Amino acid sequence: MIHVCMVVFSQFPGDVRVRREAEALIDAGIAVDVICLRDPNSKKKDVHKGINIHRLPIIRKYGGKFIYIWQNFLFFLLSFIKLNLLHAKKHYHVIHVHNMPDFLVFVAVLQRLFHSKIILDLHDPMPELMMTKYSLEKSDFAIKLISYIEKKAIAFADLVFTPNKSFREIFISRGAPPEKIHILMNSPQEEIFFKDNRRIKFSFPLKDDFVVMYHGALFERQGIDIALQAIQR
Repeated sequence: MIHVCMVVFSQFPGDVRVRREAEALIDAGIAVDVICLRDPNSKKKDVHKGINIHRLPIIRKYGGKFIYIWQNFLFFLLSFIKLNLLHAKKHYHVIHVHNMPDFLVFVAVLQRLFHSKIILDLHDPMPELMMTKYSLEKSDFAIKLISYIEKKAIAFADLVFTPNKSFREIFISRGAPPEKIHILMNSPQEEIFFKDNRRIKFSFPLKDDFVVMYHGALFERQGIDIALQAIQR
């Protein structure tokens, strides 16, 4: 049996992208472990639809840049230890690491020596995210450092996933090999639109109008305000 370990600086199964990917692997007959953050109401070890969850003793706290950096490095250290303990027992064929941060992919440096394949799942391009989140400029040292780490992280991985064409073009524009970057979209889960093998019918009050649906977080960087302005015009 193929064994895969996912590492993500987020809660599981709360992170939908990670959950969908892990469930798809289980459906394909692949064994999956997930190393992730812990929330106050979750167990240290748990199982979700056959996925083994290993939650590290870190509860995500939102604050300034230093808290964010400290939590990232602490998670890297603990996940490095946990991954190697698990690998000694299960001998993973694939390590699937999700950003952010990008440097988290190096948690699998020893597995690379044992010929495990490394997948880097770039949910967001970190330089653009950090510029938006902390009002930084492209010329700032922090952004140059993050861009350098991104380049090295992509080079370290055997395969890179990203959710859309725009992100793929951004990574390629910064020197990433096009053949390494593959689009894996955050598509809707089709089975939730069916009941008893029949498609659920949705009705809307404005029958002469059209309905726009957006699924995702409401952050400024997502550009939802631009879409609303375009609709108004």
